[in-house]
Amino acid sequence: FDVRFFVLDRRGRYAGVALYGAAESRFAVCDENGAREEPLEGLLEGAPRG
Repeated sequence: FDVRFFVLDRRGRYAGVALYGAAESRFAVCDENGAREEPLEGLLEGAPRG
């Protein structure tokens, strides 16, 4: 269940979310502040069962 969503609106605001959060989950961003990595926010805690 490595589902990730990346969202960008018309004003340039962005977000990255993952179905399950993990400390190492990040996504790349480049804007007027330069290139960097931002953390993905987890929608659900823990890990998928299975």
